[in-house]
Amino acid sequence: RPSRRIMARVIGHRLHDDGDGRSFAARYRFHDGLAEREVVDQVFSVARKPEIGAMVELAYPEGRPDLARPPRPLMWCAVYGGLLYGLGVLTAKALGII
Repeated sequence: RPSRRIMARVIGHRLHDDGDGRSFAARYRFHDGLAEREVVDQVFSVARKPEIGAMVELAYPEGRPDLARPPRPLMWCAVYGGLLYGLGVLTAKALGII
């Protein structure tokens, strides 16, 4: 699906207290052309970032504004890099190189 990008305002932070410490996920509000939406980020941080009131770019698949999240290209590069590394190790092991 094609993705859409939209600007959203940080309206607060969701607190997650797991016993080891507190972490926070930003809450965003935006208007997608049809309705006012609120979403919570899926990535937690030990600091309340970004600041309340800040404008942040979010991306979501066309027709699914409930999946709006800040784009994180470096995180996805690390994920795919780790997968490729694992695939390389398994291939080398299967070929008897290691």
